[in-house]
Amino acid sequence: MIDFGALIIPAEIVSALADSNHKSGWLSGAVVKSEHVFVAISAQIGSETKVCNYYTALLPHRSWDVIQGVSKEHLLRWTQVEAGFIEEYPVYKSFNTVELAARISIDPAELVEATTYVCVVEVHTKGPKVHAFKILSESGLSKFLRVDVITIPETSDPYVRIPQDLTAALRDKRVAVVGVGSGGGEIVLNLACAGVGHLLLFDDDRLHPENYIRHVLSKRDLGRTKIAGIVDALRERNLPTEVISEKWNVLQWADEFRASCAENRPDLIICATDSRNSRRFVNVCAIGLNIPLVVAGLLDAGRVGEIMFVQPRETACYECIRLELGSALEGPESGERSPTPYGGEENVPQSTVQRFDIGFVSSIATRVAVQVLDPERYSRLPVDYLVWGRDRLKEYAPPFNFEYPLSLNLVPISKRADCPVCGTQPTDLDGVDIDGKFADIIAQLDHLST
Repeated sequence: MIDFGALIIPAEIVSALADSNHKSGWLSGAVVKSEHVFVAISAQIGSETKVCNYYTALLPHRSWDVIQGVSKEHLLRWTQVEAGFIEEYPVYKSFNTVELAARISIDPAELVEATTYVCVVEVHTKGPKVHAFKILSESGLSKFLRVDVITIPETSDPYVRIPQDLTAALRDKRVAVVGVGSGGGEIVLNLACAGVGHLLLFDDDRLHPENYIRHVLSKRDLGRTKIAGIVDALRERNLPTEVISEKWNVLQWADEFRASCAENRPDLIICATDSRNSRRFVNVCAIGLNIPLVVAGLLDAGRVGEIMFVQPRETACYECIRLELGSALEGPESGERSPTPYGGEENVPQSTVQRFDIGFVSSIATRVAVQVLDPERYSRLPVDYLVWGRDRLKEYAPPFNFEYPLSLNLVPISKRADCPVCGTQPTDLDGVDIDGKFADIIAQLDHLST
């Protein structure tokens, strides 16, 4: 099928053209010439100009790019016709040029001199129908070639194709996401598209050229904070999600992070950073604030992904899992090979991770998140620790070995009594106000220092 371009036109302009007493005029806007993509933002109707209220929402459209897009006061002709016109003048069939020009209220000279694009508004009792055509004229004959029309409704519902019951339970949910890099950005977009109504985002990083290959953002966001770019990405999709942006490194602004989580009280925290220290810190905060946590990340240059769900005081936390797997907090002795992908994880170059690796893990992490937010629709998985393998791996100990590519290991891990974060308190400390004792010791040390 041959592509003859597209017209993007707001519904309010279509209605204004159909209600007009005038039969013809001009649409104004912008065009990507190489693709014949027309974006109408206003219409000349007699001596008046109708400017759509959707103007600002059209600004991000690629035709407004200063290199590709060209603004035109006379973008293309519009003409009003009666119902039945399209059946009378079907595409690809040739008609007398003078007769056709009269029917669409255009000077025949406009059809003879050059290829013409026209917007045709057909008036019906049940509402107008809008069409667009490329008109080819030669030797006194003209024919229509159909141009795609995309009508923008006055109130755009991004979930129009999704049953309301899929998003209803998520609209009042609040999720904090720490790290909106390649993985975190995908998770944020997944959550917003699923219907999550409130997001609290933490990240201080800016978009660099090397991020283009994997991030949801592109070169037009170069130099911006990733959070700001992500917010715009949600708005451009008309997503109603409310976003609180905290452009902090959570390790450097630890007190502020804890205060923000305590104040905004999310239903879930997601840690999507590639830093072991930040994961450990967020884990401690989630346990202390009694907020469920999902930790997601890639190991071994993207060959292994892990997703864990932490229900404070009930399930194994991040530290429990590391202890259980034997990764501990230190790497193996020099010359030894680690039995897990954790060995040297901080030094693995992230540039080797493929975008599709990130997509797999981000999607699984989103599924784990929604089981917390909407447990009636998304049943809880049988385990809280998932390990994904991109390839067939045999060099690691379980659960990091995989018989087949794209495998998912479901790993049952119990809460550990010896965990320094959530472990069982020794019996000889029962009834002791540990926080109070700690405060007294600190006060005494402060007194001695003076």
